Amino acid sequence: MFLLGMLWRLWPAWFVARFDVPYPHAIILNHYHYLLHKLPDLLLLGALVLFALAGALWLAARRGTFAGAWPRLPVAAETMLFVALLALDGWLSHRYWLAWGRPLWDDYARFGEILHLALTSNDPAVLPALWRFIGEYPHAPSPLTPTLIAVGMFIVHNAAAVLMAFNLAATAGSLWLLRAIVRRVSPATIFWPLGVLFLAHGATARNCLFIQLDAINGFFVLLFFHLWLSWREKPSSDRLTAMVVAIVLGVFQKTTLFPLMAVPTLVELVESWRTRRWEVKRLATVVLATAVVPAALFAFYIFQLEVGRNFQTQVELMGAGWNILDFSLKRFVYATLLLLAPTLPLVALNRNRHRPPHLAFALYILLFFGSIVVVRGPFWGRYYSHVLGAWLLLAAPGLALVEGEKSYRLPLCVFLTGTAAVQYALVFWNLM
Repeated sequence: MFLLGMLWRLWPAWFVARFDVPYPHAIILNHYHYLLHKLPDLLLLGALVLFALAGALWLAARRGTFAGAWPRLPVAAETMLFVALLALDGWLSHRYWLAWGRPLWDDYARFGEILHLALTSNDPAVLPALWRFIGEYPHAPSPLTPTLIAVGMFIVHNAAAVLMAFNLAATAGSLWLLRAIVRRVSPATIFWPLGVLFLAHGATARNCLFIQLDAINGFFVLLFFHLWLSWREKPSSDRLTAMVVAIVLGVFQKTTLFPLMAVPTLVELVESWRTRRWEVKRLATVVLATAVVPAALFAFYIFQLEVGRNFQTQVELMGAGWNILDFSLKRFVYATLLLLAPTLPLVALNRNRHRPPHLAFALYILLFFGSIVVVRGPFWGRYYSHVLGAWLLLAAPGLALVEGEKSYRLPLCVFLTGTAAVQYALVFWNLM
């Protein structure tokens, strides 16, 4: 990695020519060229992190110990740590947004402005303008956040600021949900290192104040898993309803969250196959509640508002035009190595990967990336917010304290520090 970084620094034109992608949009093309010229700096930083990790492992081996157990931080200290990291995320995200020229991405904020105008104006021309916008807007099948923006504008009359506030709140809420789920699926895990990995992740830092929906999407994924696990622990009509509401909100939030509808059914099928016990009534309830009902409500919405064509256009946009330039194995490997691979060692330490909760996390990740492949969508780094929570939940048992076993605190401290440095560098250099 160090050698590649040095060679790239010495002969940048040769490397750029081989990685160049002919984006037709100037802002995207300029950003990609910036990425290619800054990537060697990230390679050199990554080499330094790997060297530090190797040194920590060597030092631990020389001492014959792995430095004892992870400490449990007091609640006040842990809260201060998370608030500081969230503030750093906000600064980096805002800096990243400014670097892009402050665009209102995908017109979600504009959609919210028009909805708010329709709610507050007596002008008879407003409503036809709203219907005309909805009829032409490709993302009309994702109305939840624009509706929330429209309501939020009664408090702050700035759609961009409202969307930024929702993203920041969603990031903080995701951290809280992550902690609640970890307590349920891996009680022995010391949470603060996992919280650091979440807040230091490039997708989290990039999205928490950006004018897109990815931080909010990640929140709905974790909300679904939280309510689904709660229902599995103690099935009841109230908990089932709450889970269904979470899935429906997720579906109306973004079409990329459709894989959530399949997760409960697939887990039930796998469990039934393993135990050779087929509870038909339970399976039918799960299928109806978590797949049929959300799909039917979504279909009713797009046909009632006559935006089925918009939904088709939205899917087609994923596999047409300049988006298709990012649908490549090269981009997938590149993004995954930078954004998920650093925590792969912790995922590998998860001995509970075959249990239903961890199976559900893994299934969702596979279904999410599979859906991108099906529609030939782009492997953008910001999309990794959708799977980050599930991925870190797979990694959580790797931070558990097991009595009588060696603890890898020293190398993991270096690992956490190095991962945070590389992920923050991604956002600071606008490489996502």
